[in-house]
Amino acid sequence: MSNFDLYKQWAERYAQRVSQGQPDKGGKGKKADSKPDAGSQPDSNATTPLVVPHTFGSASFLKGQFGKDFLKEYNARVKKDYNNASALQVLNWDDANQKVTGSNPFAVVLSNMILEKSGIRTATQAELEKIAQANTLPIKGNHYVESSLVWRSNADPNSWLALDFYDQFRGAGKPLKENTAYVLPLYGLSLRKENKAPNKLAFNLKKELLYTPLYFEAHILMSKDGLYVKAGEVDTNTGLPKKVYENAVPGNRQLWTRNSGLSRLYLIRDLDLFARGGVLAGSYEAGRVVCISGAAAAQKP
Repeated sequence: MSNFDLYKQWAERYAQRVSQGQPDKGGKGKKADSKPDAGSQPDSNATTPLVVPHTFGSASFLKGQFGKDFLKEYNARVKKDYNNASALQVLNWDDANQKVTGSNPFAVVLSNMILEKSGIRTATQAELEKIAQANTLPIKGNHYVESSLVWRSNADPNSWLALDFYDQFRGAGKPLKENTAYVLPLYGLSLRKENKAPNKLAFNLKKELLYTPLYFEAHILMSKDGLYVKAGEVDTNTGLPKKVYENAVPGNRQLWTRNSGLSRLYLIRDLDLFARGGVLAGSYEAGRVVCISGAAAAQKP
């Protein structure tokens, strides 16, 4: 039996375990003896191409042998393609729990660039909301998970990147309106080296984001900071609240916002919606990258 056949058997067993909700033991599997895609794979001396079980489940963290293989390729890409940019050196391996930890928008976008060739992408805000409500993954009380960037103007925070986005949209004939919140899903972006940018990194808009389109206006994200969200009043299509309230309401969730610049959008541990994070390179151990695969990954959010 060839190495490929052995790996295929492992992948099928892995997919079956995760789809049935069984814990991954992080067992070692053999890699397929396949050739890297030109221009998209790390140096062959640094790692071998990532081979992903295509049906490991509809939503998952990066974990087990799959997570280890992913992290090996991720780190190789950071070194080879992005000059070891410190903003990307944020994903780590938790050996005790067999999971990849940490998250920031730069890391999530690069993760998508690695995973997309295998039919996997990171979650939208709407999907994160559904995952959290169904407790499909242990987000509440444990982790923060991010989905998007929010553009509101060319001012601070992150004015350089905000203006870069503005110029890209204008160049595509789709100008953004200042002082209007736009949600840009991270899986609709790609990453480039950019010496002029803070952190030496910038984002490119994918055609899918522009012309599907994946991005959308979200007036609710121009709300006053710290307002409350009522349970059951979150739009299932966007993952954002339909209304906000001045005083505490049943459900005890809040929406944290700002009114300018470029910020992160994520769920934090108590399922508050945090749309004001201006430090794009920040990452903490509680961060997780949430992957969507199978039929869900092919559907338009």
